[in-house]
Amino acid sequence: MVVIDRVKEDFYQRISSDHVLVLVYPDVDSLCACKILQTLFKADNTQYTVVCVSGISQLKTAFTTHHDKVRSVVLINCGGGAKLIELLQPEEHICIFVVDSVRPLELDNVYNKGQVHIVLREGEVLEIPDFDDIYDSDQQAEEDGEEEGEEFFSDEEVEDSVTGGKRRRREGEASYEARRKRHLWRRKREEILYKYSEFNYHSTAASLVLYELAWRLTRDNNELLWLAITGLTEQLLHEKTDREMYVTEMHRMQPHVLRLNRSEEETVSAINTMKINFVEELRLDLYRHWTIYDSLCNSCYTACKFKVWSLKGHKNLLEFLADMGLPLVQCKQRFSAMDVQFRENFRSWIDRSAAKFDLTTWPMAHSVHRLATRSSCQQQTCYSALQLS
Repeated sequence: MVVIDRVKEDFYQRISSDHVLVLVYPDVDSLCACKILQTLFKADNTQYTVVCVSGISQLKTAFTTHHDKVRSVVLINCGGGAKLIELLQPEEHICIFVVDSVRPLELDNVYNKGQVHIVLREGEVLEIPDFDDIYDSDQQAEEDGEEEGEEFFSDEEVEDSVTGGKRRRREGEASYEARRKRHLWRRKREEILYKYSEFNYHSTAASLVLYELAWRLTRDNNELLWLAITGLTEQLLHEKTDREMYVTEMHRMQPHVLRLNRSEEETVSAINTMKINFVEELRLDLYRHWTIYDSLCNSCYTACKFKVWSLKGHKNLLEFLADMGLPLVQCKQRFSAMDVQFRENFRSWIDRSAAKFDLTTWPMAHSVHRLATRSSCQQQTCYSALQLS
């Protein structure tokens, strides 16, 4: 089993000296992770090839096309659930590194001792079955079965033997006992594999794993931190992680935000600088970039709460806007184009009307905002990030 949690020594330093093939799944977390890795490669003048793959067939095609040029292959959020050696059939000199947040991982990849390496965040524990419960006895049982030409017993026969039932058999006691143990082992193995693969879930975002690599290389900056935050937020918004996990990760990111950003009292005089800070934010998707009306209709929480797909629900939504004192004309304009008084009072008006419309659990959030300072004119651009539902 080759599981890497020292990403600097066992992962990056091994691949940075060769041409690297990077295969990326097209979701937000994967693209952010790829961008972080590209930044590190450019700093070290490492040659690399990036290919976007959205399925097993594209993964195989991309590898077949580019494998003759590389010695290292990095899979970002793809390939972790496939038997990579069987699928890709790589040459012996090619090493495959899997940075995948999707669980469970294919056990053949985890226990491969040569070419497949699973990259984890430092300290992360991979919950997998014991090797002997999956492989060793199974392989020996198949060899014994082929040599002896024997069939396994049915479940009823095994249960009878366990309870002490007696029956006549042609084989001797030793042969029978060996067959019975192999059958019990097979049943146990099937149960273990079923429990292991019963549910799919997501672990640490790939962008966080690679950001911590940049931090350990002392090459992290606000741009890379912002990419990691965006990848983490994507997991929350698409319900790939729960609130508890998200809050834990957010607190782990906060020291990086404080370390890389100046305090609010300091004057920012540089041109085209970026600042990240924590503020309280609403869980309304893209409301600063859309209209208030569109955001309420398309955010999961408010859309389900009002049932906007029904006539009654749409009517309730309009009543909610009227109760807040927001004219419909203003609500259907871009947020940045609304009158100043409506933009400034929007947050307090929502809090005032929430209880009346059974929005008592209205999700507030801690958000990271990106502040871009250009020349002497300071502009603020807000992105949904690090939201707590």
